[in-house]
Amino acid sequence: MEKNKELRVFAEEIRVESLKELANLGFGHIGGSMSSAECLALALLAMDADAGDRVIVSHGHIAPIYYSLLGNLGYFDPEEAVRTLRRGGLFEGHPSIAVNGVSWCSGI
Repeated sequence: MEKNKELRVFAEEIRVESLKELANLGFGHIGGSMSSAECLALALLAMDADAGDRVIVSHGHIAPIYYSLLGNLGYFDPEEAVRTLRRGGLFEGHPSIAVNGVSWCSGI
């Protein structure tokens, strides 16, 4: 039961981060990011990247939640994604393999 609560709290934290990204940008797809938080968090927390595990997601419009999740797991400073989403940096509107922790790309 405690693990479920921890997952819910973590999902809410990354939702807030992704909303900050989208608010700073002024537009974007909110629904996919909001509904994917627990699934992505659970998948990434359970995977063993050193053993070759990967998370593959085909719907690129959830980039904000994916960036928030990776930032909160220590792949990069989450505030960098908030400041630079779709502003000519690494954090594009669809996940970019140039971002630490992203091993898939659904398009640009």
